[in-house]
Amino acid sequence: MEQMEENLNNLIAIVGKEINYNTQLRDLLLQEQEILMSSDAAAIEANIKEQDYVIENIKKLEEKRKEYVVEILKNNNISEKNITFKDIIQVVDSEYSDKLYKLAEEFKSVVINIIKLNENNKYMIETGLEFLEENIKVFYGANEKELFYKKGGKKRKEKGNSFRIVDRKV
Repeated sequence: MEQMEENLNNLIAIVGKEINYNTQLRDLLLQEQEILMSSDAAAIEANIKEQDYVIENIKKLEEKRKEYVVEILKNNNISEKNITFKDIIQVVDSEYSDKLYKLAEEFKSVVINIIKLNENNKYMIETGLEFLEENIKVFYGANEKELFYKKGGKKRKEKGNSFRIVDRKV
């Protein structure tokens, strides 16, 4: 039973660290939104490097967490297939199940926030890229199918580079 308690305490500690790193990631994603709005390329790059560092630590902790979960499952004669955190909570003593339940809820909340922030940041990036693409088209005359009106209000296609701001392509 002593080994089981050690595994549970280690699992609790690992999940707590994962929550901390995921909270850091959430904060970095919030910062990323502000940086995206300011269009500071250097700050975006620095933020992404920090995110990569945090994500690497999360991956390492996840591997450790899996090891402890496997040990706990073995000690309780439970199959590893399709196991959830709630399954573990149900088989351990109430002292540990309460702690694990609270950690699981906190972890879930942080991850949901991360998912929402990622979706928002993705939208901001895609919208910014579309805006840049349209500006490049206008700037370099990529959109040369503009229509002009002839006498009488009839439309006609005008050939040439009349809409280019820059006279040659780079």
